[in-house]
Amino acid sequence: MAIVAPTGAGKSTIITSIILKLKSPIKGGIIAAPQQAIESGFYEDVEYYAPESYLAYKNSVSTKFIGKSKKENLYKRLRESRSKEKDDDMINILLGVTQPSQPKWALTTHQQMTHWGDSLWPSDLSGFALFIDEAHHAGDGTELFKLCSEWIKRGGQVIYVTATPYRADGNLIYPENIPTFTWSMSEHASSGFAPNDFLTRLVLVDAIASTMSEYTGDTAPGDSVIAEGVIGKMFRAWIDDGCPKAVFILPANNSIELSNKLEELLKTKGARVVNVVGTDSAKKDSLISALDSERKVLKSSDSKVDAFIACKRFDEGTDWPLCSHVYNWGVPKSIGLILQRWGRACRQKTIRYSDYPEKFKNTACITFFTLKAAKDSSLENKHFELSWLLATFMSDWKTGSKFQNTIDFHFQNAINKITKASLDSAKDEAEYDAVQKSEEEAIQSVKDPDTTRIMAKAKIAAIQDILTVDGESPTIEAIVSYIKTMKIGDDALNSAMEKIMLEEITRQVPEAIDCLYNKINTTISKFPDKIIKADLLDIFRSVLLEYKDKTISISEDIVSFQTAFTGQDSREISRRLKELVEKPDLDIGSVKKIIQQYYDKYGKIPHQRLDGDIEFLPYKETWRALQLALLTCGRGLGKKSSIRKVCEDLGLVHGKKDLSLDGIKLAISEYTKDKNAAPTKGSGSTSMYFEDEETWQGINEALIGGWRGLDTSITLRSLCQDMGLIRDSGISRENAIDAITLYKQEIGECPTSRSGDATKYFGFKTNWSIVYQAFARGSVEGVEDGLGFIEFMVKNNLKDNKGEFNLEIVKNAILEFYDETKLCPVERSGDATKYFGFKITWKIVEKRLRGKLCGIKEETSLKSLCIELGLKAVKPQLSNDIIVMAIKKYYDENSCYPTQRSGDATKYFGFQETWASVSSALCSGIRGLKANQGIFSLRQNMES
Repeated sequence: MAIVAPTGAGKSTIITSIILKLKSPIKGGIIAAPQQAIESGFYEDVEYYAPESYLAYKNSVSTKFIGKSKKENLYKRLRESRSKEKDDDMINILLGVTQPSQPKWALTTHQQMTHWGDSLWPSDLSGFALFIDEAHHAGDGTELFKLCSEWIKRGGQVIYVTATPYRADGNLIYPENIPTFTWSMSEHASSGFAPNDFLTRLVLVDAIASTMSEYTGDTAPGDSVIAEGVIGKMFRAWIDDGCPKAVFILPANNSIELSNKLEELLKTKGARVVNVVGTDSAKKDSLISALDSERKVLKSSDSKVDAFIACKRFDEGTDWPLCSHVYNWGVPKSIGLILQRWGRACRQKTIRYSDYPEKFKNTACITFFTLKAAKDSSLENKHFELSWLLATFMSDWKTGSKFQNTIDFHFQNAINKITKASLDSAKDEAEYDAVQKSEEEAIQSVKDPDTTRIMAKAKIAAIQDILTVDGESPTIEAIVSYIKTMKIGDDALNSAMEKIMLEEITRQVPEAIDCLYNKINTTISKFPDKIIKADLLDIFRSVLLEYKDKTISISEDIVSFQTAFTGQDSREISRRLKELVEKPDLDIGSVKKIIQQYYDKYGKIPHQRLDGDIEFLPYKETWRALQLALLTCGRGLGKKSSIRKVCEDLGLVHGKKDLSLDGIKLAISEYTKDKNAAPTKGSGSTSMYFEDEETWQGINEALIGGWRGLDTSITLRSLCQDMGLIRDSGISRENAIDAITLYKQEIGECPTSRSGDATKYFGFKTNWSIVYQAFARGSVEGVEDGLGFIEFMVKNNLKDNKGEFNLEIVKNAILEFYDETKLCPVERSGDATKYFGFKITWKIVEKRLRGKLCGIKEETSLKSLCIELGLKAVKPQLSNDIIVMAIKKYYDENSCYPTQRSGDATKYFGFQETWASVSSALCSGIRGLKANQGIFSLRQNMES
């Protein structure tokens, strides 16, 4: 069974009610929550009056009790004793193995569940239930998922409880086809159980994000002036709003000083602040204590807290019923996370607190404070679309999930242009930095405890950054080729990366086919009733047109844009979207019928490129969506097919013979001999090389889809590359120098990657972006790998150096930077002009140092120079034994294991250290460690 209810709906109450209703058939069981704070909510808020089963909710205003039965707690807290024997006794008593137990319901955390495993459970769990609160932590493949499966195998029941039932890829987080009770936020609000006036707002900070993590709010900007500017805007917004009860959420990284600054500002207005930013146990205890106290409040005036400042601690399960406003740094990547945080303001206040300020009684407001993604970013439209996507989710998660991947509300392309990385700057420490940064971002968004798969996803994210040039993301084939060529990790890691990319290729087969036919760049939804991304976006925007006036620009105020809607608006927009995207199931008979009707009327077979709806159906349907359903066996179609295959079955077109990979390779070789160039998908007919009439376009499609007897998922171009027929980009040192010289003579300046068409300068079809990428990927004949386009022009006297550059000048610049900032510069430190006297960035400085360019005779790096100058200490070597000992010390002190986000680790190692640095060293294989490990894998080895 699954229970889907919004944040603030009182899931602890719902679970308790179910337990009492199921008192007879269910003997007892375990309730597992992700945090101790949530567990405390069950224990503290609910009392049980035996034997009448009346519940006393401590926060209730008007509950009456009948009878004089002895009051006792319904739940027993099952605490990890660090002794397997004691844990065994507790669980056996609870589950009635050794002796009767009262109460029969235990509370614990997800972490304790996975620590115990299933070895302590009895073999027969018939009559016992396991409630998984915040069930999105128990997704397929997780340890918690495996425990749930084992509980069911032993005869027990599992009840999944969550506010976010779908993952980002559109799949349910719990098993399909189980009974599900759903109560949406829009229903909750419309029924009077939550505020009905929802407000989303965007506050724009006058600075540009340099990374995606800065835009999403995972990391604070390195520039303290910018960071403190965001804090100032948060404070001003709170003042302008009338000093409401509020939660301020800051970045997970580098926020302790910022939280203290915000706390000082709030206190200047008399606010009572609980600041829980930090990883130490005292912060956690202060949060639990404050929330426990606030839950008992029956009047707003009795509250002792005006504001909480947190990072991740308010992401789930930490309800503060008095909150009406959430001030969030950045725009999180996850829709679920946004709704979880917004949910802190969604508790009902009108009945609960008679003296609650009238201005805020019916308001649930979330405000995003974000850096710009680019100078010309269309923020108003992005905010408008995000707001109504959230409104859709608040009413119908399934419908919202169909649209979430169609809307880029994070300006991914704009961020890529700012943070473009290429192979020529991805070596040694620089690559380790990129890998560590991508891991931190990837692991935050991937709820998967399988270390190898997490590491694989993180590595893929890093590779994607490395291969992205001028904002153009690499193809799947390019990523796979890089994985196979570079052999980054061990066999298990490389295998996991290739498997993930194979899943991506399989998922995007329809996209590839669309590109082959009409170059439509699409992405498909993961739902059975799939509709192509472009269609979904058109549908979404057409429905939103009449809501345009609900988003307003406020140029003279601290808030830049705001969108207001009600619970009824949420229900209405999700209903309209659902009607437009829900499609009935298909059967092959009806598909054949409409194809035959089309052929009879027009005398030719249909294809997916046809514009408009299918005229032979009583509902809205496109040939493109029909093709997609046939290709993916969706909407009730059990066998993979295509429009053309159905036409062949009907005898409307002759089928083509199967192909063989050896035959295709032979044809490619013969074509190359005849034409002195490898074939492309646009090379036309292949009749000279195959018995039947073929086209290279058709060969390319068959290779990608693995059709016509082929077991492949490769493009024609990739196959030619594997055969050694495409060795380079056609660009060489000589023709690049000639082309750049011609361009300078004509335009008066050097070309850049954005200079457009370069055909007239090279004598063959190309553009300057391709030239730039060729240098970045080391595919320019006669040019050493690692020499970028700009460095190539400088080295060949085609571009001015703009200033003297040598090792002494770099060292002086480093010292000036350190004197000013008390930090060592790194390649992401931005502009370095003021320290060199000419326009240059630290990233270019790093490239020159590593590439021995512009007068640098020996390869070095910013990090090495900082160590040489005594500004940075050499980090001591590590070993698995040293790390394991530190992990044990951390566990003994905190009763849980550390993660890479556990902050400072100095006290556990005996020298200055952080868990993030340890994790990076384990992953990258530096500081004396073997590569491709992780804190989690060491912990598993310890337990085994």
